[in-house]
Amino acid sequence: MRLATALQEALDLPATVGNDANLGLRAEWSYGAARGVDTVVYLNGSASGIGGAALIGGRMLRGGRGYGGEFGHMMIRSDGERCSCGRAGCLETELNAERLDAAGHEASALDALAGILAAAIANLEVAFDPDLVVLGGYLGALYDERRAAIETGVRDLAFRPDAEDVAIARAALGGNRLLIGAAERAFAPLLADPAGVALRAL
Repeated sequence: MRLATALQEALDLPATVGNDANLGLRAEWSYGAARGVDTVVYLNGSASGIGGAALIGGRMLRGGRGYGGEFGHMMIRSDGERCSCGRAGCLETELNAERLDAAGHEASALDALAGILAAAIANLEVAFDPDLVVLGGYLGALYDERRAAIETGVRDLAFRPDAEDVAIARAALGGNRLLIGAAERAFAPLLADPAGVALRAL
């Protein structure tokens, strides 16, 4: 990647770049809610939208051109609001921080948003058959508020016959997970081959 190359040349140090959702999932898998689980879907809600990542059999999904995991742009309503990507009814236009703030403590509004999240999780269950779905950011907050409704909705909509076993958890590492994930990626070559990585004076 051009950014990584530019950083390496400017700093004379190895550099890598990564998708923030992939780094968040990497951290949760190493130290948080997904520790020890090798097939995981991760959804994170932030001010910039919904990020997503998937770990399949212990390997991060990246896709053919690096766009794997853009779950915020899965279509939820064909007649929904126009999204920044140009399509209508994407998950992140139907369930975003602004809508959650507007819902406040209104039960029916929160139930409607919980239903949208349940439908999204059920779609991801069909696609990936994960052992665990991890929710971060405002999606984690919504899960805290409407846990029973979301879990019931996923069971009702899920394709798999043993839908009772669908596990959902809130991300455990808070705002530190991106830094933890980035550090894990940076140290991966050293941890994989400690004797083969040359030491550098700083």
